[in-house]
Amino acid sequence: MNAFDVEATADGATIIRARRELGPYARCTGDDVRAWGTRTPNATFVAERGPDGAWMRLSYGELLGRVRTIGAGLIERGATADAPLGIVAENGIEHALVSLAGQYVGIPV
Repeated sequence: MNAFDVEATADGATIIRARRELGPYARCTGDDVRAWGTRTPNATFVAERGPDGAWMRLSYGELLGRVRTIGAGLIERGATADAPLGIVAENGIEHALVSLAGQYVGIPV
């Protein structure tokens, strides 16, 4: 059974609708960071290969601590909701940390 209904419209658009209601979800990303950092602090949030090929791992607990620290640093440096943060970097752990820190303290990224 398909979990979605797919409708093709006369103007060429495709509308996809889930057949079930959306369950409970967090108010914002920061709520998820806080919840997972508290609930499962030792579980891996993200990992990437380092220059030597070994895995560099970041746990949810480490994520929560670093996001709070980086977020405070962004605010101390004058970042605000009216001054969005642009990240010019490759995808990676550092990119994730800065992006989530901005979101955590209410700075558009």
